[in-house]
Amino acid sequence: MTSPSVTSGTLALVEPSGMLGPDFSNLTLDITQETADRTHIKIAPSAIYGQRWEVPENLLPRPGGVYEGAANSQYIVSSSQEDPGTPLELYIARTEEGVVTNELIFILSKMLVFQDQYLQFVLGTPPDTAALFGVGESTRAVQQLEVNSTYTLWNTDIAAAVFDVSLYGTHPFLIQISTTGKASGILFMNNNAMDISVFHSDSQGNSVGVQSTGGVLDLYVFAGPTPADVVKQFLEVVGKPAMIPYWSLGFHNCKV
Repeated sequence: MTSPSVTSGTLALVEPSGMLGPDFSNLTLDITQETADRTHIKIAPSAIYGQRWEVPENLLPRPGGVYEGAANSQYIVSSSQEDPGTPLELYIARTEEGVVTNELIFILSKMLVFQDQYLQFVLGTPPDTAALFGVGESTRAVQQLEVNSTYTLWNTDIAAAVFDVSLYGTHPFLIQISTTGKASGILFMNNNAMDISVFHSDSQGNSVGVQSTGGVLDLYVFAGPTPADVVKQFLEVVGKPAMIPYWSLGFHNCKV
């Protein structure tokens, strides 16, 4: 099913990955333009494989919605239905006054692996990307994500004085800043253990690789165009932080 704001379909395995186990042969693809600035992408194994663990709706209700106006982003699925051997590629471009521009804010490459306990996909960073931020929680000397670095998301009770190790929370959220100062964001709605790596390819430039121990590929893409807009759009999905109670601002103890 395809409309200007909703695309649904199925994906068939092109070639076994030969990695950690058998690959799922059939996946479902659902893409929804939920607001003018937010695109929801979900890829999951077909129902024949049974239910998989996802972030529960009762813990984090999804906003949902289908937007029918002139959006600020437009998704483009590049996978020929006439050629079943064509790997899936997915792009989201920024729009201006309803017209699609050549400014990409999201690139899903062909490197998708989907197994029972291993999920891998690669996001290409747009050519005009100047900096990447996000992917917490850890203490870092450099807040900008660095090329040839891997960031592990696995909650641990380690003192914040220890640099470059995972801490108390998992935040699989990425902000991209372009050379023009425009921003876009990506949220990976998955609470499995994962590694997020930033690496460079001579043919494709910088890329972000995500490897998770399970779940589904559930992405929200935020069009911005300012960093403040991206954070606002992100909070529309995950909710705003709770206000700290007055009584908690007093004396604190912590183990050493």
